[in-house]
Amino acid sequence: MLTYLSHSELTSFADIAVVSVLEKLVGNDSDQVSLTSARDLDRRDLEKGNFVFVGSAISNPWVSLFADKLNFKMVEEGVGGRMYFRNRSPQPGEQQEYEGLVRTGSPGDDFATISLLPSSLGQGNVLILQGFRQEGTEALGALLSNASDRARLEQAVRHATNGSPYFEALIRSRAIAGAPVSIEIVATRDIRP
Repeated sequence: MLTYLSHSELTSFADIAVVSVLEKLVGNDSDQVSLTSARDLDRRDLEKGNFVFVGSAISNPWVSLFADKLNFKMVEEGVGGRMYFRNRSPQPGEQQEYEGLVRTGSPGDDFATISLLPSSLGQGNVLILQGFRQEGTEALGALLSNASDRARLEQAVRHATNGSPYFEALIRSRAIAGAPVSIEIVATRDIRP
């Protein structure tokens, strides 16, 4: 079983939901988009172009290349252990840590981040959509699929970034029975190249 898991490409419902939303947002330009497993990417692939990474550094190792540029650092205490975002620079009213669900399918709050930053490996940009559990990742898809939620995100980012196109936003979702039922933008930061 361990061999199977370590060599298989596993995709969650949340990943599929997010990709489906992104395909709809791209619309008529879908021929400009290709879907690739993180295992099939090569470092040289990242030198040109724009990329969207779905998942955290735990599930997508390419995200770790950008972790030092993000304020909200995902921490997992051992395999299957406590997971939280460490707020490297808390602003007034923010917490030092934002802890997610104990496990997928349990009720409560889960957290995720959406980050847009320049690629440090070449030309282009990188959009990172990462949640602790499926509920957090699925919440990002729900946020992006809803025009009023996208407008709220854009307004929060515009307020935090002072015109910079690069940002990071921490999202809280309330989950019931494995599905996000509400979404809140908790904090936003600008990312300076």
